[in-house]
Amino acid sequence: MAAIQEKAPAAEFFAIRVFQTSLRTSILQLTAALEWAIAQRMDVINLSLGTRNPAHIERFAPLLERAEAGGSLVVSAYDADGEPCYPGSLPGVIGVAVDAALDRDTYLPAQRSAGWLFRTAPYPRPIPGLPRDRNLSGISFSVANMSGFVARARETAGPGASPQAVRDALLSLTPKQPAP
Repeated sequence: MAAIQEKAPAAEFFAIRVFQTSLRTSILQLTAALEWAIAQRMDVINLSLGTRNPAHIERFAPLLERAEAGGSLVVSAYDADGEPCYPGSLPGVIGVAVDAALDRDTYLPAQRSAGWLFRTAPYPRPIPGLPRDRNLSGISFSVANMSGFVARARETAGPGASPQAVRDALLSLTPKQPAP
């Protein structure tokens, strides 16, 4: 949540537990958490995870439609090691891909056949005295970084803004990568 909060400090946060004793969860727990977030009308739903199992597409599709209809924006991993992740590669989701060349304060829109795709840095907040390449990294940090940008764009677009208005705000607010 720290990566999100640094980009959207005024945002209110809710954590939904999907993991128990390991960093694995069932599709039932994941969809139940997504259903709860949609029912609570969360503005931005951060899923710093995903599944590569295409059998779960049928479970996600109606939830994503409900999220979009209710104004919730779902942000999730688009792929992992080149393989599509779900729900992040499905229409109606802000898909996130890793771009290790980017700074943490930067994101880039990218082409995708259906829906939204943004590239972000895979790094958490820096740890003083620890070089970036020695810190943790991965798609979950990319998704958290992008969720912060989406929350900030949602604030910029205004209360009750449509998902399209938030996307337009994201495109107009796209930070420029500093010159080397």
